[in-house]
Amino acid sequence: MKRKIIGIILAIILFTPNSVFAAAALLRIEDVVDSFNKSKMVSSFDGLLGTKTQMKLNKTNQTLDVTMGTDEEFISNSLKYTNSYIELDNRNLTPTAENIGKGLLESVQVLGIIDALFSLSGYENKTLKEDAKPTDFNKYGLILETEILEQHEENNGITIDGSIEYLKYFKISLDKYLIENLVKEYGTDIEEFKNPFLNDLKPKLNVKSTSTNTVTLGIEFEDELLSSTYPVYADIYRATSIDGEYIKINSEKIDYAKEDVTFTDTNLESGKTYYYKAIMDEDKELSSNILTVETIKAVPQTVENPKTGLTSPFILLPITLLFGNLYFLIKKKNLFKNI
Repeated sequence: MKRKIIGIILAIILFTPNSVFAAAALLRIEDVVDSFNKSKMVSSFDGLLGTKTQMKLNKTNQTLDVTMGTDEEFISNSLKYTNSYIELDNRNLTPTAENIGKGLLESVQVLGIIDALFSLSGYENKTLKEDAKPTDFNKYGLILETEILEQHEENNGITIDGSIEYLKYFKISLDKYLIENLVKEYGTDIEEFKNPFLNDLKPKLNVKSTSTNTVTLGIEFEDELLSSTYPVYADIYRATSIDGEYIKINSEKIDYAKEDVTFTDTNLESGKTYYYKAIMDEDKELSSNILTVETIKAVPQTVENPKTGLTSPFILLPITLLFGNLYFLIKKKNLFKNI
């Protein structure tokens, strides 16, 4: 009887279609969306831009709709999905100055999706290597096509030459087994991952003015040729010694992508040295130079008598006493009988 039961179980395993087992390995799209909204990668970019990125499932159009900000401003529905993969196709789109910015945000969304799939597959501390571009979808479950665009732009008399990597096509499988292959071949530890885009946005501090109790700082990009059409935020920290504890002094994040951005630190001690730095990320790894500033030393002020030009009251007092004593001496000697 036992042999018969075992035989039936083996027959079920052997003759069950592979698609049934494959379905069990597919991640649910609802879980992917939820994990995306908790992604460390997306959160780090949100912290940089001072916003909130959210993804919502649109089952009617089978798209992943993305919004930004507290008002949930709609920015993209380029991501399509099925039960087995997620896809973004810009191959028929001609890159322009207007849609390059959108392409940057789509790149962030792609990184967030990869982060979500890695996390759901048990690899929370892994992310994709910077130059990873597998071509075998059946083995690694990922296709990533980009195009290098050369930029030549003149802004306020400054010529900017450079390049940007534009996302043309993205497709990733929801199959956990393929994701495991992807992680093993193209994954890297998150703590080892350095995003060069963030490094390019590092802030720089300079002194605009000082007084006896205030310091006004200027904050801008470290790279003077860099500009951004999107907000880039940082916090300013102050310490009383260069190796001391740095405490955040601004109440709201400072957007230093704007022109001529300043911040004034108040209620300081006169003649004292302070140390400042601007930090743009929550992990406090991307910070500006440390700026040393000394407030102006206060000088005691005296009040000048407008009639005599003498300073009062401390100078007038001994003069009054001197003439008073002289008066009584003269009177005592009777040098002037009419006095």
